[in-house]
Amino acid sequence: MLDIKAPILMYHRVAPDLLDPSIESYAIMNIVVSQRRFEQQIQYLSKNFTLIRLPDLALFITEKRPIPENSCVITFDDNYKDHYTYAFPLLKKYHIPATFFLEGHHLAGNGQLKYLDRFYYALDNTSLDRFDFKLSEKMGVEFKKVDLNAYPLNSLTKIDLVKDSSLKRLLKQSDSVTQQRILTEWEKALQVEVDLAGLNQTLYLSKDEIAEMAAQGMELGAHTMSHLSLAMVNLETARREIFQSGDFVKKLSGQEKVAFAHPFGEGADSVEITSLLQEYGFYAACTVEEGFNTLDTDVLNLKRVGMLDYTIAEY
Repeated sequence: MLDIKAPILMYHRVAPDLLDPSIESYAIMNIVVSQRRFEQQIQYLSKNFTLIRLPDLALFITEKRPIPENSCVITFDDNYKDHYTYAFPLLKKYHIPATFFLEGHHLAGNGQLKYLDRFYYALDNTSLDRFDFKLSEKMGVEFKKVDLNAYPLNSLTKIDLVKDSSLKRLLKQSDSVTQQRILTEWEKALQVEVDLAGLNQTLYLSKDEIAEMAAQGMELGAHTMSHLSLAMVNLETARREIFQSGDFVKKLSGQEKVAFAHPFGEGADSVEITSLLQEYGFYAACTVEEGFNTLDTDVLNLKRVGMLDYTIAEY
């Protein structure tokens, strides 16, 4: 039997113009591709790969049946409206299936924002070239490593803030209430007013858009409710996030079984988290570990290939 290696491609955002300053932070993180490049990638994949659904790949692995040669799966994370606006029309045009991993709390119309989107929005929309940012000790969290005094804001320092800043790490480690308080101070420091409801409508998919994609053959998967790191929360919180997101997707899609994707890829190596996925009954789980999948791959630990704007298909 041939040892077929099947990639699962991972997309996050698709945009008309990567030079748009409103998405600069996402471009720095390499999680956005241009619509033009996305279509080129889709055209290449259509000609050179057998594009299959994630449930089919999982079934091949589970039943140890041969994976079709040159098989490839496409996935999207994070609920962004540009999935519907820019990616979905091209998937329909080329008759390509894809799985969209959804966060239950981040839907257009509910007013909620992912903390990273608020963080990036302020950074991408400030007119300042220098700012001061200090946090109050009254927030009850350790802030000693976050003291941005007269911090210069330019192309190089912005990369540092976006990629691996102490502030970004602190936000990730904080509970939702503390995140909101930190972000409020962050927006004040950068002199950016955020219309939370308006930004929510602009950034995220609506239930109607999701329903339309599902009706056109796109699969929906679970990505927790809040997009938190499952490696940083207790098991009770992890259970709630995992189980509620599975129920949310089932109700929205009508699917009997759904797949799961780990936010940040974290928690995938946890025996406890894997047990929760098994207990719920997810048929597969995707990580962000780079690599290909074979018949020997653990179906609850599938690898993916992150797609960049300059990636055509150099595997």
